Parts: sequence; C-alpha cells; structure tokens
Amino acid sequence: MDILKRQEIADSLFQEEATERISELSAEKVLEVAAREPEPPKCGFFDFPEGLKPIPLPMSNIPNKSDALPKADIVIVTWTLDEQDGLADIFTHPYVRPGRRKNYSWYPYDRHFNEKYRSQIRQGAPSTGSCKNPKNQLGNYFLAKVGSKTILLFKSELHLNQDGVYLNEDRTPTICQDRYIGETGYATLPVKDLFKQIAEETEAKHIITVGTCGASMLDHNMGDVVVTRGASFLLSSEFAKEKFNNSFKRERGTGIITPDPNKPFHVYKSNWKYSIKYFQTAENLFNRHKDKIEYFPIQAPITQYQDKGGFQTPQSPATKIHSDLTNLKEFFPILTTDFFEYGTHKNKLNEIGCGCEMGDAVLGLACEELGDNAPKWLVVRNLSDPVMNHDMIDPIRDAWAVYFYRKNGYYTSVNSAITTWAIIAGEL
Repeated sequence: MDILKRQEIADSLFQEEATERISELSAEKVLEVAAREPEPPKCGFFDFPEGLKPIPLPMSNIPNKSDALPKADIVIVTWTLDEQDGLADIFTHPYVRPGRRKNYSWYPYDRHFNEKYRSQIRQGAPSTGSCKNPKNQLGNYFLAKVGSKTILLFKSELHLNQDGVYLNEDRTPTICQDRYIGETGYATLPVKDLFKQIAEETEAKHIITVGTCGASMLDHNMGDVVVTRGASFLLSSEFAKEKFNNSFKRERGTGIITPDPNKPFHVYKSNWKYSIKYFQTAENLFNRHKDKIEYFPIQAPITQYQDKGGFQTPQSPATKIHSDLTNLKEFFPILTTDFFEYGTHKNKLNEIGCGCEMGDAVLGLACEELGDNAPKWLVVRNLSDPVMNHDMIDPIRDAWAVYFYRKNGYYTSVNSAITTWAIIAGEL
C-alpha cells in the first residue's frame, strides 16, 4: 500500500473543496445567488414527529466573524461540503453554507485565528485559502432548535491531516516544511485547540462530530451510519511518532494492520448514555432515498476484453444505524487516520474499529485534556465508502474508493444528519 499516494488523495479531495469555494465567491456567482429564491433541499423534506422538526434560528444581528460563538445545549461539528450540505438541509434549511445563497448563509468565524492559530497552520491549508484569495477562517456556523434543545452546527476549516506544521522532537518547527518531504512524525494539531475553544465558548454539555467515513465492518453497507462513544488514533505519517498515537504494525505491501501486542491500544471514551429511542424512525426516514446511494456497474476498460455477461450491479440495500449501545461492542472506536484510509475484506481494520476517518479522536483527546470541564461527546459517521476488495491492485482500488466517496458523499451524509437528529430528539 502506498501511503504517500493516499496522502495525495486526501489532499486532492480537500483541494477540490477549496476550489469550489473560490469559484462560488466569484462576482458572477454572487450576483446569481443574490437573485435566487430559497429552493427545497436536494434530499426533499422529511416528516419528523410532531414537535421534533428541526427549526433554524437566524440571529437578529449578523455576528462579526471574530465574535465568540453563541451558547448552545449541543454542538454538531462537521468537516466537508457534502457533510455540511446534508446537515444544513436537515437542520437549517433554507440557510446553507456561505456562497450558495445570499442572505441565507451560515456565519463565518475566525476568532483568535491570527494570534492563536496562524502559526500552527501550514501555508496552503484549507483554512488559509491562497495568496489571491486569502481566507483565514476557523469555520462557519448556524443555530437550530429541536424541541427545547438549542443546537450550534459548526463546519470546521481545520483538519488533522491538512493543517500541521512539521516539528522536531523538541516541538520546534523543522527547517523543511515541504509537503510530505518534511515529515518527521511530529506536527502541530490546531484542531484540538479549536475543539476546546468551541466547548468553552458555547458551554455545550454535548458535542457530536458528524461526517463521512470509510467502512471497516464486513457486514456494513454504504449509507449505513455508525454511532460510537469511542475513538482511537491510527496515524502513519505526519503524526506517527506523537505520544497520543497507538503502536501498530502495517504489513508492507498488503497494508494489513496489527496492533502492538506489547502496548495497550488506547481508546478515548465518552460516558454519554445517548438514547436510541428514535433510531428506527431515523432509518425509516432516510431509507426513502436509499436508491440514491449508488453502486456502479463495472465495464471492461478496453474493448479487447471479451464480454461474457459482465457483473451484476449490486442492489442498494436498506441502510441501517449501527451503535455501540446496540450491535457494536461498547466503545468500539472510530479510527482516526492521517491519510485516506478505508477497510478491505483482508486488512483487519474490522478487528480494531468501526470505520476510518480523519479527525474524531482529536475530540476525545481534547476532552481528556479538559478533564472535569469536558462535554460529553459522540461520533456519528456515515459510510460513504464500502469495504473494498483487498485483492484489487492498489491504484484501481483507490480509484474506486474515491469514486464512491465523491458520488455518494451527500446522500450518505443526509443519513448521518438524520441520525444526529434522532440522538438529539432522544435527549428531550
């Protein structure tokens, strides 16, 4: 397995988002969205139980981007545009991410960016923008309500594998900061400070991190959602030597992972006894669009291959919620990696975690450091990549994984957004 290639894939996916943001903020786009009336959400409207429909809460005065975040009962943090679009369509419609609809946008946030974060972030990271289009933001946010609960939804511009300044072992910056080439196994982690800042400013009792992930469990399907109170680091590149990383062996060539038997595999744990009362309701709601979550037909790459009937396109199965209070082991962790990782039917990720993503264990680390002042936390992740066939050659398997992610990011993200609604409704 080529880790450098997987790092480049992760970078390219984030760069696509940065390019989309820049194009959205062009003069022509601003004029276009100014005249646009709010449209129905892409996923349509859902019939939530009476009294439990999410209601957006626009602020009476648009906040300054350097203002402190407003107080909230529950915070939802997400990471990518598809994830944000899914959450916005469920919780804050017609208010959407900046650049899509003038006067109906989430609020930008840059509090303490220059004095606290800028020195921890490499040039070219998503939060900084570019020389021509500087951004320098920590994220954007909006408020909503479910029943009596006030919710702050936050789209982060900081990311574990995108921000880090490479460090020497003594925590001083290295001379060489060239992407990949300058890696030492140590790097800054500004998103940890952002989690702490969000918790302190909102005074929320609960934080949920929500988004896409690669499947690891062999019996989970694309579009399923995993819910867990556990998170673990599985870092192989820029954070490989950090104390918070777990010790494991990645078999050369195959990528099969085995935890170090001589060291405990650390799992950050939250004591949130969340309710599963509305999980069945959530499954009923999001399964109405299960056919939008696509498995794609395979065709031969060149005509010289003989067509002998080809492969059948898999049917889109009903999507489900898997949680550590139901059919997963208690605190069975999400795996936080520092490159584009996914499960295969042989790499054994299913033995140590319920999915792969790039950020959630940082929330566990931040809350551990906050101690008694920490909020309770939870991970809600939608499977935008299925478990892949390990026997395919790496570049082809990687290409398929990226294709699934790009094509199914939005509708699978709606599933995790609805699951998050179900968890909040269960708190009432």
